[in-house]
Amino acid sequence: MKNFINISLFFFSVSFFLYSCGNSSTKGSWSSSDLIKCKSEIKKGMYEEGGQDFTDEFWSEMGTTTDSICACMCEKLEKDYSSFREADNDPDLLNLSEVEAGEMLLSCIPNNDIPSTEDGWSKAMRDAFMIGCTVDPSFEDYCSCLLEELMEKYTTIEASSLTADDFAKFDTFDDCISLIY
Repeated sequence: MKNFINISLFFFSVSFFLYSCGNSSTKGSWSSSDLIKCKSEIKKGMYEEGGQDFTDEFWSEMGTTTDSICACMCEKLEKDYSSFREADNDPDLLNLSEVEAGEMLLSCIPNNDIPSTEDGWSKAMRDAFMIGCTVDPSFEDYCSCLLEELMEKYTTIEASSLTADDFAKFDTFDDCISLIY
């Protein structure tokens, strides 16, 4: 009986070792723990940036969910990196320009059920901009004015990388700001 217990423990140990070795990540096929870490870290970053309620509402307005966006982003990383750790430590990935990061993120938004205009500004994107801009209902005219300027001069990807300084340089910025008062 003692031999049976020892043999069982040995096989259990070997089986556990072989299973854990088989559950490692490779390029194009991450382990479930790497995928969970990736999704969790991306979601955490989004929530730190805009807050949970705003982030969830924003993605809902875009026709998707925060979880779906995180999963899509991780699928893209999984194709190029052998593990989440490798992706998380890649200086090139950490130093993506805002345009590159925006392109990667926008490619995860389902476009098939969001009708776009000729300039790429779908109704959902325009609505999402207005939700983010109109923190106070009195800003609605101001935000509409800014949105018109954005749509006239920029694609959605270019607009996603604009800074506060860029907004201050708009030709109609003074006209738009006067709409707040």
